[in-house]
Amino acid sequence: DLSRNAFGDGGGVPLAKSLRTNTKLLTLQVDECMLTDASARKFQKALRVNSRLSRLTMAWNGLEAQGAIDMLQAVLTSHKERSSSSLSSRGSALRHLDLASNTFGSYLDSVTAEQSSLLLSLKDRALLQIGLVVKLGFIYGGSA
Repeated sequence: DLSRNAFGDGGGVPLAKSLRTNTKLLTLQVDECMLTDASARKFQKALRVNSRLSRLTMAWNGLEAQGAIDMLQAVLTSHKERSSSSLSSRGSALRHLDLASNTFGSYLDSVTAEQSSLLLSLKDRALLQIGLVVKLGFIYGGSA
């Protein structure tokens, strides 16, 4: 549990990169670490190839709606590729993704209606298609 360490993207980016080759870690908590979409982009790349991490919590950071969208799309793509490939050891094993209480939840004016709809749609698809539980927090809708 690395939560409440204000390492920001300076620590989040290399941490995410390390997940691309880490085969031991099953759970990672990086709540309240001042992470932004820069870290989210690296985490989404890692989630495409990490075949062990099953739980990732990134609540109370500075992720924007697009960062959350990118992460969900990466996990869904990885699961699709994994299920259609003979390389079943590749791709995301993620079953729980907590992105609650990030910037996209605190500042709803910055979330467009399209982004909010896409986030909720991806959340539903993740649960129905691959059993991934996603916590988004305060996504109620965006500005028109």
